Amino acid sequence: MPYVSINQVTLKPGAGAEVERAVAPFMQARQELIRQGDLLATRLVRSEGQTEYALISVWASREAHERHEDSPAERAALAQLAPFVAGPPTEFAGEVVAELP
Repeated sequence: MPYVSINQVTLKPGAGAEVERAVAPFMQARQELIRQGDLLATRLVRSEGQTEYALISVWASREAHERHEDSPAERAALAQLAPFVAGPPTEFAGEVVAELP
């Protein structure tokens, strides 16, 4: 069963462009997880006011999510983003119970 993780952060004013530059290598690194089949899709979403971002990841399973949740790439990305965030990220995660094709 697919598993979805949504991580949301609020940024310091004017940090959006820096965050988008900083996240580019992280997103590129996730291409390998897609090739491996553990990650089905991932999207970075910016709020209308450009003060909040959400990383939406669709994993093949909860186990796939857990294997990669605290990976070196994840830790490096969080460290790089830390100066730009206004507070700790929040996460909502769970199994997909319904979907449309």
